[in-house]
Formats: sequence, structure tokens, C-alpha cells
Amino acid sequence: MIVNGVDKGLYIFMEKLKSDENRINTLKLTVADNAMPNVSGGYITKADKTTGGDTVAWTMTAYNGASINLIHESPKPAEITTQQNTYIFNVFNSLRSVMTAQNSSILTGYPSIIDVPSFVDFYADKRIQFQCGWISFQYLFS
Repeated sequence: MIVNGVDKGLYIFMEKLKSDENRINTLKLTVADNAMPNVSGGYITKADKTTGGDTVAWTMTAYNGASINLIHESPKPAEITTQQNTYIFNVFNSLRSVMTAQNSSILTGYPSIIDVPSFVDFYADKRIQFQCGWISFQYLFS
């Protein structure tokens, strides 16, 4: 960055995952939300490198055989219950299964699990920003 002709260095602007009505609008889960329908909403789980003592919720295998750590952002690892962790783990496994089977059925395929337009927007945004690490490291599961 150059300000008034002076090189101030390289700056990278990043957005941290955050749950609120103007960012990622999810329901706040409580420790009592352990059965349907309440257990089905309010998660932010990220696939990322662990830093600063992040607690790994579970590990999945990427298309290239690499291990991908999944980390709960919301609810926090210390707050999530066993039932909630099991629920979201099963959703990730279901998504992996229907994607591997190339099941595009609205009723039983990946459109029944993810919001396709928002996923496409998110994916395109990462490609436009040339965030190649995002694609190769974080989200491609076998």
C-alpha cells in the first residue's frame, strides 16, 4: 500500500467468520437443543488449519488423500453437545456421500443439504480472489 507516495507495506484484508444477523445469520444453539428440530440449525463449522490451540471436531479426507480438520466456530467447542456434534458430522458425511454419487436430486441429493446458489456465490468469490489454498486445502472432500 502506498500512502502519499510512501510505501506502507503489504496489507491483506480478511473477514473472520462471525454469527450475527448482518453476517452469518444462524440461530444460536443452547446446550438444550439436542433433538429435532432444534438440533438442525445454528452451526458454523470451518475446514481450516488449526492455529492457537483450535479443538478439532473431526477429520475428513480430501480428494487427494490429505486430512482436513473441521473446527466448530459456533457453537464453540466447549459449548457444543455430543448430540449437536453428531448431527452436524452426519450432515457433512451425507453431503460427501451425495456429492461423490453425483446425486443432484432436489429431494435426495446435494440440493437437499446445501443452498446451491449461496454455495456457488461463495465458491466464485474465492476463485475471483485467487484463494487457491481455499480450494485445495479446505473444502474438497472425497
